[in-house]
Amino acid sequence: MAAALGPREDAGLSPPDALHVSGTLTRGDFALSVRLDIPLKGVTAVFGPSGAGKSMLLATIAGLHKLASGRVVLAGRVLEDAESGVRTAPHQRDVSLVFQESRLFPHLTVRGNLDYAARRATPKLALPAIEEIARRLEIGELLGRQVRDLSGGERSRVALARALLSAPSLLLLDEPFAALDGRRRRAFIAMLLELNAATGLPMMVVTHTVEDVADLSDHVVAMKGGAVVASGKAGDVMGGTGFQALLDRGISAHESTQTGSQANPAGAAAPSGPGRIPC
Repeated sequence: MAAALGPREDAGLSPPDALHVSGTLTRGDFALSVRLDIPLKGVTAVFGPSGAGKSMLLATIAGLHKLASGRVVLAGRVLEDAESGVRTAPHQRDVSLVFQESRLFPHLTVRGNLDYAARRATPKLALPAIEEIARRLEIGELLGRQVRDLSGGERSRVALARALLSAPSLLLLDEPFAALDGRRRRAFIAMLLELNAATGLPMMVVTHTVEDVADLSDHVVAMKGGAVVASGKAGDVMGGTGFQALLDRGISAHESTQTGSQANPAGAAAPSGPGRIPC
């Protein structure tokens, strides 16, 4: 169970209005060390190069990684505190994490996947909620289809629907646009913004693409090497030196890839395109 906020004070936003994450953890040779206070409203983009720790940050918030030190506090509820030993199980955190590869149940139909999420939600959602979310995400015609028969974009929408049906207090999306082309990518961003406006559900979205950050986010967390280099309102962060340094790195890597492409062995990184940090 989540604990009430203890007497220790954390700097930043007031607990009822914020997600607080601070502390460290190590997995293999990689160390994550962060301190963040993120508003529980709008959309927060988590941006940075591959290996920055973006996915690890989301997994930590969701309870899939255990902090070595520090705490996670969601709207005044202590989900994890390494010092006191408090650690809420992932399924009790009221947080939904949508993975890049969707991770749908392959033995169930689309409706079966959605029914599973609705049955586990608290409070329980009635069947009309499934129909409404399916309509909003334009997957109504997919409800009877097997997961193996879905395209990448369809899987992304079904995974999002399943996450929404679990009735979370916070929605985490790890590279949700990876399987989408330009038109579908823009449509998916528009859909997320519509959902956020209609439901007020706060979202954190991992992306490598500057255009996505500009189009999607109210707030930005910029990361590099397991640390936060900038965090705050989107306009302030994107105009700051920490964020711009990440862009300079991306442009340099892109140019290097293109000029050296003939000499690169098989398996070398493909060109990432303007405005995109190599994955």
